[in-house]
Amino acid sequence: MPPDENEEIRAKRFILVDENGKECAALDATPFGPELWMCGQNFKNVAKLTVSKDEAELVLSDENGTLRALLAVGKDGLALRLWDEKETLLAKLDALKKGPALRLLDGNGSEIWAAP
Repeated sequence: MPPDENEEIRAKRFILVDENGKECAALDATPFGPELWMCGQNFKNVAKLTVSKDEAELVLSDENGTLRALLAVGKDGLALRLWDEKETLLAKLDALKKGPALRLLDGNGSEIWAAP
């Protein structure tokens, strides 16, 4: 019998596992808001989406679990951050109510270009 389309499933957490029982994704109702994470082939977190009262944030990591990108959208605007494979911040892009800004940094964290 097919499921009733009006049927409802309620839980505080859903965990998706592979054929071996390893967790590869989860949807969680945290005290701050919902959170969804997914992992890659080696079971390291590679994508995480969180939503709170004031902000939505997407964090992307590489296959080693190294932080590589962040996109945040909040009441003041949006922010994008990019890191290299050593988790050194290389770029900041902001589109905020007070105006846009772009900053490029070298591998030591020093600003090499900015606008405005």
